[in-house]
Amino acid sequence: MEMPRMSDQRFSRSEREREGYDCDKWRAVDLTVLPDALRGPTENRIKAIRAFLKEGASLEEIQEKYGIPRSTLYRVIDKCEALDKSGSPAGWVAAIPYKRSGEKKYNRKAQPGSSATQGYSGAFTHFVEQHPDVDEWLKAQARRYRPRKSGGDYFIAIHKAFVRRCIEAGVARHQYPLNQKTEGISGLRRWLQDKHRELKAEQELKSSQANESVRDIDPSDILEQVEADGHKLDLRLVIRERDAYGEPVEYEILRVWLICLIEKFSRCVLGYSLALGHQYDQVDLLTAIYRALSPHVRPPLNIPDTRYRDEGGFPSESSGAWQTWSTLKLGGCRS
Repeated sequence: MEMPRMSDQRFSRSEREREGYDCDKWRAVDLTVLPDALRGPTENRIKAIRAFLKEGASLEEIQEKYGIPRSTLYRVIDKCEALDKSGSPAGWVAAIPYKRSGEKKYNRKAQPGSSATQGYSGAFTHFVEQHPDVDEWLKAQARRYRPRKSGGDYFIAIHKAFVRRCIEAGVARHQYPLNQKTEGISGLRRWLQDKHRELKAEQELKSSQANESVRDIDPSDILEQVEADGHKLDLRLVIRERDAYGEPVEYEILRVWLICLIEKFSRCVLGYSLALGHQYDQVDLLTAIYRALSPHVRPPLNIPDTRYRDEGGFPSESSGAWQTWSTLKLGGCRS
């Protein structure tokens, strides 16, 4: 049975799940063995697909956060779900840029010439790998790269400097990229943007790890440090309530978030809140913080023959209400 393509019909994530299409079952790809120029874009595509298929992110959110338009997202998902010779989905390996998943192979019959298609391609990546001096210069440019609207240099000036660098490195006029009509300006722009994002992410990770090692000091007493943590439950619930006209309304939810405030020294839960939906927001987090501070009131029990235990409970039920803490760590909370 041929798998339906997203470009051929309206895409429904829930219907796709019911039919058994699950990206968690796709074959994994080892990102560590990929070249630097492909590792970042591949990881970005994987995160975008997971956010779209598993976390319910909209196409606008995918475009804004990951820089991947609708057409590219749909095309990559189609490639990942395409069946190989063994009848299994190609998997995450198909998310690698320039990776061909079909049986038809591409053989270059000539080196890139002035009539070749302009743009970012494997030819530019190959050129950078073959010229270490130019590679180091490009990385230095990528570290301080900024778009013109953000105060960066005119890109034409960067491109002219790149051409001079190529000539100094011994690149002849009949060789790529100098044999292109635009002398590789499109490939240069895309390479700098991708490398800038990659280097920035590496720097942020190193800074985060360094700060965490310095700041993550275990508390020596209660209420010195409180952590906010969100836990998701993927399930299927039908919520029944009445609308403004008193008519019964039912709707289905597939995820519940439990946001907890945990006192790190004693590992005691101070308060919590529940969020029904794909994500929780700052209101849900602030609700959990307020409940951790205010006197806890046990909600009434609606299940027959059930009761609360006499021992246990929240600290704010007795003498712990309105006691503040020295440090609040948000960690991975989406605050």
